[in-house]
Amino acid sequence: MTIGIRPQAPVVEGDRQRAYRLFREGQAQKARRLCEKILRKSRNDSIVLGVLGAIQFQSKEFEKSAATLEKAVAADPNNLDAVNNLGVVLNQLERYADAADVLGRAAELGPNSAEHHHNLGVALKNAGRAWAALEAFRRAEEIDPRSAEAVNQQGLVLRALGRSDEAVECYRRSLRLRPHQAETYRLLANVKTFVERDDDIRTMERLLADPSARSGDVMRLCFALGKGVRGHRGLRRGIPLLRAGKQSAPRGSSL
Repeated sequence: MTIGIRPQAPVVEGDRQRAYRLFREGQAQKARRLCEKILRKSRNDSIVLGVLGAIQFQSKEFEKSAATLEKAVAADPNNLDAVNNLGVVLNQLERYADAADVLGRAAELGPNSAEHHHNLGVALKNAGRAWAALEAFRRAEEIDPRSAEAVNQQGLVLRALGRSDEAVECYRRSLRLRPHQAETYRLLANVKTFVERDDDIRTMERLLADPSARSGDVMRLCFALGKGVRGHRGLRRGIPLLRAGKQSAPRGSSL
C-alpha cells in the first residue's frame, strides 16, 4: 500500500502549491513548516492538511497522520488523495475494518485506479473479508492487466480459502507477467512441491547465480528451494551466497 500526494492532485497557487511541490521533491521538513504556517491562518484547508498528513505518515507519526487526514477528509470528502491516504494509515494502525470502509470510498472516487482497488483489497484481506478482498484484487487486475502484485494477492487470498490449485494458477500467471520475480517463487513454494524436472528449479538457480541479485531476493529464492523442493540439492547453491557473497538482507526485509 502506498501513500502520497499523486500527480493528479489539483493544482493550487501560492504557498499551497509550494508546499505540494516541496513534498513531491522530497523536502519534507520544509513542506511541513510551510503547511503548519498555512494552517495557522486556514486550519480547514483540505489540500494542505492532506500534504501534512502524508508527511507525518512518512515520519512514522501514524496517530498524528490519521488525525490530520481525518480533518482533511472532513473538510473535503471528495479529496481523493486524503481519503486514500487515510485508509492506508488506518491499515497501518491495524484498524482494518475502518481502513476497508475508507478505502472503499477511495475506490468509489477513483473507480478506474488499480492502486485504489488494490489498497482496498489489502484492507479487506486484513479485516478477514476474503471474498470481498478477492473481488477488489480482481478489479485491480482488470484495470491494470500487467499488475503481477494484484495477481499474487489473489493467490494469497485463494490459498487462505483452501483453494490451493487456484492459488498456484495465480502465481503462474504472475510469473508470466514478471518471470524473474523471487517473491512469487517464495509464495509458490508455500503451496506446491517442486520436483527435479521442474523448469522452476532451473530458473531459480539461474537467478541465484546472477551476481547482481539483491540479497532480499536471494533469501526468498533460498526459502523457495529449501521449502518447496523435494529431493533436490539446489539449496546448496544459495546458502553460500547468503553466508559470504551477497551481504546481509536489507533491514526490514522478510521471508
